[in-house]
Amino acid sequence: MEPKPEPRPVDPNNVFADTTQIEYVTYDKQDYGLDQNTPKQPNDPSKRVLSDADAMILLEKTKASLNAGKQALLRAIVNGADDTAARDAFRKASGYGGNEEFFNKIW
Repeated sequence: MEPKPEPRPVDPNNVFADTTQIEYVTYDKQDYGLDQNTPKQPNDPSKRVLSDADAMILLEKTKASLNAGKQALLRAIVNGADDTAARDAFRKASGYGGNEEFFNKIW
């Protein structure tokens, strides 16, 4: 006869009773305020959101955007932080649309 496993000790940090009812969150709407070009994730992850061609276009746009930002940063490293053209190129490549003065102070 095999020995029975020992019962687990009661966790003193467990503040929920065994009878606590779980209330699941449901969302009435799924409009998250995303821009029109953002791919929509279906509730069924097995469904395709983008075609291969659309995915390749998105990949190329992403690479171009990242390379533009990288080149602007490299130009700023070479020319120094006072290079306003590099700063403006990086702000544009990053898609930053906030307060320009705030961005310039952080730069």
